[in-house]
Amino acid sequence: MKYSSIVAAGSLIVCLLGLAPAAEAKSPPGRFVISASGKTVLDTATGLTWLRQDLSPMALTYAGKLLCDLADADGGGWKVPTFRQLTSIIDRTFPPPLYDPSVFLPPKNVNAPFGSSTTFYDPSLGMAFRGLDVKTGAYTSLLPSTSVSIRCVRK
Repeated sequence: MKYSSIVAAGSLIVCLLGLAPAAEAKSPPGRFVISASGKTVLDTATGLTWLRQDLSPMALTYAGKLLCDLADADGGGWKVPTFRQLTSIIDRTFPPPLYDPSVFLPPKNVNAPFGSSTTFYDPSLGMAFRGLDVKTGAYTSLLPSTSVSIRCVRK
């Protein structure tokens, strides 16, 4: 199923906002639906809505939560994703950054891992957050002060 009318309307709005035009996804047809504003994308497999652009790298602890809280794209209600939510958009059939570049915009800092709200105890670090290196797909342990990219999500 093609979403040409949605893409066409979204492209017009995106061009007016000065963002890159939305391209048709290369993911399985119907998996991702880009909003008319071009700022968000619905993952039909999980029911989660994502900001298409990550937030600038920042310390994970409070800044990520604060900026997701302040994000007002398409109605607000954003949060830092859990690790499980974050890995749901990874598709290893794509080259780095391991997700469909026609759906999600390139990271603002390709060297920063993506952070999640999932915490755990790491014997060498103590309390840590679970992160994801989108260049390699490797899981990472992140200190709360680690500079990370955040891709906000909502249900």
